[in-house]
Amino acid sequence: MAPRCRWAGSPSPRVAPTGPVDLDPDVRPDPPPAAPSPAQQLGLTPREQEVLALVADGRTNRQIAQTLFISDKTASVHVSRILAKLGVANRAEAGAVAHRLHLTG
Repeated sequence: MAPRCRWAGSPSPRVAPTGPVDLDPDVRPDPPPAAPSPAQQLGLTPREQEVLALVADGRTNRQIAQTLFISDKTASVHVSRILAKLGVANRAEAGAVAHRLHLTG
Protein backbone atom coordinates (compact mmCIF):
# COMPACT_ATOMS: atom_id res chain seq x y z
CA MET A 1 0.00 0.00 0.00
CA ALA A 2 1.28 3.48 -0.85
CA PRO A 3 2.43 5.61 2.08
CA ARG A 4 -0.03 8.16 3.27
CA CYS A 5 0.85 11.80 3.47
CA ARG A 6 -1.10 14.78 4.71
CA TRP A 7 -1.43 17.81 2.47
CA ALA A 8 -1.46 21.22 4.13
CA GLY A 9 -5.00 22.35 4.76
CA SER A 10 -6.43 18.93 3.99
CA PRO A 11 -8.66 17.39 6.66
CA SER A 12 -8.06 13.82 5.49
CA PRO A 13 -4.93 11.93 4.45
CA ARG A 14 -4.39 11.44 0.73
CA VAL A 15 -2.53 8.74 -1.06
CA ALA A 16 0.30 9.83 -3.35
CA PRO A 17 -0.24 8.71 -6.95
CA THR A 18 1.66 5.63 -8.03
CA GLY A 19 2.40 4.21 -11.45
CA PRO A 20 3.02 6.07 -14.70
CA VAL A 21 2.21 9.76 -14.76
CA ASP A 22 0.94 11.33 -17.96
CA LEU A 23 3.25 14.11 -19.06
CA ASP A 24 2.62 16.85 -21.56
CA PRO A 25 3.23 15.13 -24.94
CA ASP A 26 5.17 18.18 -26.16
CA VAL A 27 7.67 17.86 -23.31
CA ARG A 28 10.25 15.16 -23.86
CA PRO A 29 13.14 14.27 -21.63
CA ASP A 30 16.56 15.21 -22.92
CA PRO A 31 18.10 12.45 -25.01
CA PRO A 32 21.07 10.68 -23.46
CA PRO A 33 24.38 12.34 -24.31
CA ALA A 34 26.00 11.07 -27.48
CA ALA A 35 29.11 8.97 -27.17
CA PRO A 36 32.23 11.09 -27.50
CA SER A 37 33.79 11.14 -30.94
CA PRO A 38 37.21 9.56 -31.47
CA ALA A 39 38.69 13.08 -31.66
CA GLN A 40 37.13 13.96 -28.30
CA GLN A 41 38.32 10.70 -26.78
CA LEU A 42 41.85 11.56 -27.90
CA GLY A 43 41.53 15.03 -26.40
CA LEU A 44 41.92 16.89 -29.69
CA THR A 45 40.64 20.45 -29.75
CA PRO A 46 38.59 21.63 -32.71
CA ARG A 47 41.63 23.55 -33.99
CA GLU A 48 43.85 20.48 -33.63
CA GLN A 49 41.28 18.53 -35.63
CA GLU A 50 41.56 21.12 -38.41
CA VAL A 51 45.35 20.91 -38.32
CA LEU A 52 45.27 17.10 -38.29
CA ALA A 53 43.09 17.07 -41.41
CA LEU A 54 45.69 19.23 -43.15
CA VAL A 55 48.55 17.04 -41.90
CA ALA A 56 46.70 13.98 -43.21
CA ASP A 57 46.38 15.80 -46.53
CA GLY A 58 50.20 16.05 -46.67
CA ARG A 59 50.52 19.77 -45.92
CA THR A 60 53.69 21.28 -44.44
CA ASN A 61 53.64 23.48 -41.34
CA ARG A 62 54.04 26.55 -43.57
CA GLN A 63 51.08 25.51 -45.74
CA ILE A 64 48.99 24.79 -42.63
CA ALA A 65 49.89 28.20 -41.23
CA GLN A 66 48.91 29.96 -44.46
CA THR A 67 45.64 28.02 -44.73
CA LEU A 68 44.61 28.75 -41.12
CA PHE A 69 46.06 32.28 -40.93
CA ILE A 70 48.41 31.43 -38.07
CA SER A 71 52.19 31.63 -37.69
CA ASP A 72 54.50 28.81 -38.74
CA LYS A 73 55.47 28.37 -35.08
CA THR A 74 51.82 28.01 -33.98
CA ALA A 75 51.26 25.40 -36.70
CA SER A 76 54.37 23.57 -35.48
CA VAL A 77 53.11 23.60 -31.88
CA HIS A 78 49.71 22.27 -32.98
CA VAL A 79 51.38 19.45 -34.92
CA SER A 80 53.63 18.56 -31.97
CA ARG A 81 50.66 18.42 -29.59
CA ILE A 82 48.70 16.27 -32.07
CA LEU A 83 51.59 13.81 -32.40
CA ALA A 84 51.79 13.54 -28.60
CA LYS A 85 48.04 13.06 -28.17
CA LEU A 86 47.91 10.40 -30.88
CA GLY A 87 51.02 8.69 -29.49
CA VAL A 88 52.74 8.66 -32.86
CA ALA A 89 56.28 9.52 -33.89
CA ASN A 90 55.74 11.43 -37.13
CA ARG A 91 53.30 13.15 -39.47
CA ALA A 92 52.85 10.08 -41.67
CA GLU A 93 51.69 8.02 -38.69
CA ALA A 94 49.40 10.86 -37.62
CA GLY A 95 47.86 10.93 -41.08
CA ALA A 96 47.37 7.16 -41.02
CA VAL A 97 45.64 7.34 -37.62
CA ALA A 98 43.48 10.22 -38.83
CA HIS A 99 42.32 8.23 -41.85
CA ARG A 100 41.82 5.03 -39.87
CA LEU A 101 39.66 6.78 -37.24
CA HIS A 102 37.88 8.96 -39.83
CA LEU A 103 39.17 12.15 -38.20
CA THR A 104 39.76 13.96 -41.47
CA GLY A 105 36.14 15.01 -41.98
